[in-house]
Amino acid sequence: MILLNRITAPATCTSLHRSVPLVRSPRERLERIHREDALEAMDRTFVLEAFTRGESVCMSKRHGVWDWSRDGIPAWLLPVLIDAGLLS
Repeated sequence: MILLNRITAPATCTSLHRSVPLVRSPRERLERIHREDALEAMDRTFVLEAFTRGESVCMSKRHGVWDWSRDGIPAWLLPVLIDAGLLS
């Protein structure tokens, strides 16, 4: 079992309010939704560890890499991070 210590957001994530970057077109919004779904389908422990280390997550060839500084924190992950004690 992996225990996670309470830490703040990685240096690459400057604000909780930047959880969803601006998306301009309907196609970009749909792609964002698919990417968030792919991240959500991954093992939660793996995603939490990547977040705490500030590491990007390689989701798949189709969905690419989730970069916390570029993509922010998806809305579904915020309560998970708070419950895990990783954000306050």
